[in-house]
Amino acid sequence: MSYTLIDILSYSIVPSVCICLLRYQRIARAYKPFVWLVCLALLNETVSTVLIHYHISNAVNNNCFVLAEWWLFIVLFIRWHRYNRKKTMYVIIGCILTAVWVYENFYKSNIVQFNSVFRIFYSFALVFFAIDQVNALIVLERKDILLNARFLICVSIIIYFCYKAIVEIWYALHLHSSVQFEQVLFLIPVFVNVLCNSIYIIASVCLPVKQKFSLPY
Repeated sequence: MSYTLIDILSYSIVPSVCICLLRYQRIARAYKPFVWLVCLALLNETVSTVLIHYHISNAVNNNCFVLAEWWLFIVLFIRWHRYNRKKTMYVIIGCILTAVWVYENFYKSNIVQFNSVFRIFYSFALVFFAIDQVNALIVLERKDILLNARFLICVSIIIYFCYKAIVEIWYALHLHSSVQFEQVLFLIPVFVNVLCNSIYIIASVCLPVKQKFSLPY
């Protein structure tokens, strides 16, 4: 597969961004962080493309992106939950992993390098959060769950971050393999990304709108 095609596929997030921005004013407050997430992903992808074009490492913007992405997901999960206990849990875990990010990027290693430890832990944390949401929706949701934006977003998170965790563990352990295997390992995320962004497109269309209230006379 050519690098040009890989680069084009990396922008499969664009339809979600367009749909979300067109519907932004009507989208329910609880889902606004999702809009910010897809916009941030597109911005990071654009910055990476420009840097790579000029043969500059995109490690710094990617290291900063994963931290910003982590906190936007934290805000999204907090807004989805009604119970203060779980909200507190999200904040505590968010702060702990932020400390891991700071330690890894400024003490253990360097922010100009791609670092795996934070990516491994935040991937597993997001998968855990998403599974918890899916379990709750399966029990409580009465409508078609396949058209539920929260369910679709969580399914995409589980697929993407499960694979991301596996890849990051592979790189962190410095496992040696054949050139062919390395190529496959590099290409699979491209298709996983397209699949998850396709799910995001459906989720963007299904995002709940603000509730209209009428005052009694």
